[in-house]
This record gives sequence, structure tokens and C-alpha cells, in this order.
Amino acid sequence: MPLVSLPGSTRRALPAQAYRPDLVEDLLLDWVAWWNTEHRPSGLTGGRTPAQAWEADPTPVEDVPKEGLAFFALEDGGRIRKITTNGVAWRRRAYTADWMAGHVGTKVRLRYVPHFDGRIEVFSTEGWGRRLGSAYLAEAAIPAQRQALSGSVRAGPER
Repeated sequence: MPLVSLPGSTRRALPAQAYRPDLVEDLLLDWVAWWNTEHRPSGLTGGRTPAQAWEADPTPVEDVPKEGLAFFALEDGGRIRKITTNGVAWRRRAYTADWMAGHVGTKVRLRYVPHFDGRIEVFSTEGWGRRLGSAYLAEAAIPAQRQALSGSVRAGPER
């Protein structure tokens, strides 16, 4: 609900330079606070807010392992992919990072922020999927990212 009202939302991916995480984070946190403490959805009895309904509900809450939280906060890439010498392919584009050196052939799953294609999160395919790291759109990589990758390729993987 709040994503389409955020600055820059055009229902399509934004270029990496247009993403303003500081502004988006503030707006999203303000919306979440409003939704939970002031908004009174018609589906809740007694004109309660979601926070009031949550506090009144006796259902036990299950803990999710910390490493599993990203699966709930990001969209899933939809299938298993492999790290290649070009990085990871997603939406016909290459994403790369210096930590990928030495991992060619590794099967991974991708998670991403909707409406932003400048960075993806890469996870192993086992269990909850351990986070391996972030990968950046290769064509939009800043010089420091390119230098880190070329340095790690020359040095090879750490053993």
C-alpha cells in the first residue's frame, strides 16, 4: 500500500542513482506508525487500531531466526540461479560483487526491494538460506565497486 505513494514510484524499476534510502525509510516508518497506532480499519471490531488488536490477541508469537527475516522483507527472485563469471543474471542484467570471486557455479536465490533494481541480496539455497551478500548492477557499479571486484579476481578466493 505505501510503496506506490513513495517518491519516485512509477510502477517500474528506478535507476540506481534515483534511489534515496534515507527518504524512503523515513516515509515508510511514518506510514507504519500511522497504520498501527491511528488507522482504524473497518475489519477490526470496536474501532480498534491494529496495535490495539495485536495487544489484545492471545495467540502465541513464533520467533523467526534472525537470518530468516530478509525472506519476509524482500521480494523473492522466483527461481534458483547460478553465480557465473559475469556475476548473477536477473531480469536480463548482470549483478556482481567482489565476494563472488571463487563462487562460480554456486546455486543461489535472489531477494530484492520492489521498484529498485540497483542492488539485490543473494542467499544460499539451503534451509532458510544464509545471506551471502549484496550484489550491484554491473553497468551502474561505482569505481570503488569495480576496483574491489577486479582486486578480488586477481587475488583469487581466500582459502
